[in-house]
Amino acid sequence: MKSHAVLDRGPQASGIGRLEYLQTPDRCDQHVLDQALDGYHQLGITRMSESGRDGVVDPDCRVHDVSNLFVAGSSVFPTAGQANPTLPAVALSLRLGDHLQRFCR
Repeated sequence: MKSHAVLDRGPQASGIGRLEYLQTPDRCDQHVLDQALDGYHQLGITRMSESGRDGVVDPDCRVHDVSNLFVAGSSVFPTAGQANPTLPAVALSLRLGDHLQRFCR
């Protein structure tokens, strides 16, 4: 639950939102644990590549041939790695956020 609180700080601080739980506070911890199941990661669906011939997005996560459409997440990874893709996906999303800040100015 500590990680949920940490992830909630950014959206709250910027005023864009907050995490909402569908449980009462006394049941929240158990509800989150009940939902912590194995799953599958969708990788390579919008593959990153240098050209539109080999993938969907460029190294800045911009969809090839679409000037204002970006995709962030593990779907842009060209292949699966050995470990869970969540941390690299978060890092890539933060990198894209920085790029968009510069791009939108």
